[in-house]
Amino acid sequence: MVDAPKPVRNYVPDFRKTLPEWRGEQIYLVSCAPKCASTYAASIISGYIDRQVFFAGKVPDRAIQDLDGVWIESAVADGHTIIHQHVPWHETTRAYVDAYKIRPIAIVRDLADTIPSVRDHLRLTVNGSWPGVHVDQLMLGRSDRELDIMISHLIMPWYFTYYAGWLESGHPILTYDQVISDPGTMITALGLPLDLVRLDRAIEAARKRPNRLNVGTRGRGRTVAPEALAHLRRLAEHYAHLDLTPIMSGSHAALDGSSDTMSDR
Repeated sequence: MVDAPKPVRNYVPDFRKTLPEWRGEQIYLVSCAPKCASTYAASIISGYIDRQVFFAGKVPDRAIQDLDGVWIESAVADGHTIIHQHVPWHETTRAYVDAYKIRPIAIVRDLADTIPSVRDHLRLTVNGSWPGVHVDQLMLGRSDRELDIMISHLIMPWYFTYYAGWLESGHPILTYDQVISDPGTMITALGLPLDLVRLDRAIEAARKRPNRLNVGTRGRGRTVAPEALAHLRRLAEHYAHLDLTPIMSGSHAALDGSSDTMSDR
């Protein structure tokens, strides 16, 4: 007779017990799905509160991005208080946000307009690096249509889970269009008083810095391969119970033959 298996002891310590009761300067988190004008957004916030932006974790290549307390405390000690990172919402993120009293916002973008920007980004990088996804040079040599389909299958699922996680968090979610057309929404979403004169100065300074932001063009999602757009719809079916308007309205419109979405490269 085979003995019943013994319970496995959990040797992984609960890191939350090691986190401090933070009494330092206020920290802000600009979380974002990639290609959502987040560099521009973080630059505006930096100019508005006169604090520096930092990356609160190990330098990424294909690594999934997460927060790290050692990096947070070291950066804040040097006067950096704005985290800019593609960090999803999960229990680890919640623990750091709670422990360090971080004020977060998340930025998302319509996925039809996102796919061409991801395609351009992959081709411009040395090795096609993307967090959590292996993309090599042979894959990057494919046609636009083939790359669109690949992106919809390999990269876009993360965008859905990213959005769903932050929606569950209850923290503010802003769209690409809001960041571009009304940057003041970021300031108020972070719990800061809105000073329009100071905001204008911060916007002007951000536009002069390298911010990876090009002039938006309407309807770029219409250039995406129909097969890729169709796959986005299939992915969206898994989250039919959620309001996916901020990330899917342009995708539906592009597949139906009309689009009124903004996009940047």
